Amino acid sequence: MIAGGSSFYRRAPRVLIVEDELFIGLLIEETVRLIGFKISAIADNISKANLELSKRNFDVVLLDLNMGGKYSTELADRVI
Repeated sequence: MIAGGSSFYRRAPRVLIVEDELFIGLLIEETVRLIGFKISAIADNISKANLELSKRNFDVVLLDLNMGGKYSTELADRVI
């Protein structure tokens, strides 16, 4: 059971973190692990995120919408 006793997930949800700022990415990673989710991949740019999305499925994608001045709305559309 994950996150507050919910039996929604029988396994730890797979998470992709897309964040270009190292400190924020590490903070997100630590927080997500504390609630019992599995970090399957971390991408620090849109190209790496697209590559990860082509390799496997994720239950959750945490996406920074402003990646170094470049908006990642196309990536968000792909995930939805």
